[in-house]
Amino acid sequence: DIATARTEYYESPAKLPQVDVSTIKMDLYRRDFTINAMAVKLNPVDFGTLYDFFGGRRDLEEGIIRALHTLSFIDDPTRILRAIRFEQRFDFRIEEVTERLLREAVNGNYLERVTGMRLRQEMEKILQEEKPLKSIRRMAQFDLIKHLFPRTFYTPLMDEKLENMFEFLNWAKGFFKDVDSFYALMYVFLEYYDEGSLEFVKFRYSLSEKMIEELRFLEKRVKGIAERFVKEEPFSSVYDDLKGVSPEGLCYVASYIPKEHQGRFKEFLRRLRESKPEKINGEYLKRLGVKPGPDMGRIISELVKAKLDGRVEDEEEFVKGLVEREAM
Repeated sequence: DIATARTEYYESPAKLPQVDVSTIKMDLYRRDFTINAMAVKLNPVDFGTLYDFFGGRRDLEEGIIRALHTLSFIDDPTRILRAIRFEQRFDFRIEEVTERLLREAVNGNYLERVTGMRLRQEMEKILQEEKPLKSIRRMAQFDLIKHLFPRTFYTPLMDEKLENMFEFLNWAKGFFKDVDSFYALMYVFLEYYDEGSLEFVKFRYSLSEKMIEELRFLEKRVKGIAERFVKEEPFSSVYDDLKGVSPEGLCYVASYIPKEHQGRFKEFLRRLRESKPEKINGEYLKRLGVKPGPDMGRIISELVKAKLDGRVEDEEEFVKGLVEREAM
């Protein structure tokens, strides 16, 4: 990626900058933090010469996140999230003055001026980190979560649920083909929102209607579902509630299941994948005299439940017996 040195200026806070040609020093000065404001010459005569006008090498060696100027977080409030992400990834610390400027920008509601899509992109980068919960906890320390999600209150219970959720999410990424970490987080952050607040967040972060509908369905049932796994009740007891639930919705369910009981939840999902009927379908049921309609779906569901509980030795014999008993 080759570009000329340039400078930027902000016509108003939180808006994207205007760009103009400039010197290398001014180009580096527009960066977010000193550790990202260094350059190395590549021409043969001076190859390897470091340009470090702002003490970036020293801050890198000492593990410090330092903003370049006092308006840094006001010009671009997404730097608030980047400061936290870099701090937690590298185990650095946000320098004292920079922390004060960060808090002032948060309390001044500058995050609210940024488009939802830009904020979502920064959140998604945080969720790609090896330990995203560290950054989320740091965000809570700066009291900024409520500025992103107005009715989300970071309590010890919320922290416990997120710890459970991320424990499961790491496994889910390998089990399912695709899991959207941002959506998984949203299920936990947005539960029990009133309709107005939920509609606002849905619009701001471009959340799907399907996700919102599933959240509304699950939040009424999630405690009971989790209790059944903790009590080791038969897998068939949770099938109807979890049938067709998305991987992200399952991460939400996992947030209510303590880590020591998640093994049973994972076993349910493994067995569910193996319990799909192999021989039984609509055509087979027709031959047994079952009319097309709800009865077919119910019979197949009963078969899956029985397979989940290990009660099926032969699919065809089980279904024939089920049909015969209902005909009596």
